[in-house]
Amino acid sequence: MLFDDIQKNECYENRLLNKYRNSNIISFRLRILYLIALVYNIQSEMNFEKERFNMEQQERQKNLLTIIDTLRDYGQRLTEGLSSEDLNWTPKETKGKSILEIFRHILEGELYWLDFIGHKTPKTLDQLPSLDSTELLDLYLSLQSFLKKLVKQSMDTDLVPKDPKEGATLAWVIWHTSFHTIHHLAQVGYLRYANENPPDSEAVNTSWDNTMDSLISLGM
Repeated sequence: MLFDDIQKNECYENRLLNKYRNSNIISFRLRILYLIALVYNIQSEMNFEKERFNMEQQERQKNLLTIIDTLRDYGQRLTEGLSSEDLNWTPKETKGKSILEIFRHILEGELYWLDFIGHKTPKTLDQLPSLDSTELLDLYLSLQSFLKKLVKQSMDTDLVPKDPKEGATLAWVIWHTSFHTIHHLAQVGYLRYANENPPDSEAVNTSWDNTMDSLISLGM
């Protein structure tokens, strides 16, 4: 009788032990599954953030490239069909600048700020005074591809406008010089009309209205 009781107790203890072991195995497996799910979620979130980061960077690049192309295309339209005499013409009895002088001034601002943030430009500020009308306008147009190349090569931090007091970025330089350029291109347009030689009215895509609408849509 005693022996039977001992056997019963041993069986009961074994069942408890097996149950405990099985419980631990299940618990361990659940922990493994939880860790796998946790790692998967973290990885998914990281992939999502990376994708969002890339999309934001692409959007910033796209906006900056649009600004560059829009203003350069309009600037090119304003100089088409102009002779050397037209480029150097100023209204009588005024102290205003000629079209050529205005473009030289626009380039001064661009070259200054690009140099300020450490980019070596095709020409330097010191070389501007010696450039003739053809060389000057060629430089204005060549900076289009130069600026676009900088934007495409830039990291995200350089695509966000940042005040010069905090360390100017390429994005800030492009926005800043674009405001400056818009102001002076309006003067160029005025000079063309004042000299009775307005730009081609058929070029709708590069009209002043279309240019301003394009820039305003970007938040300028």
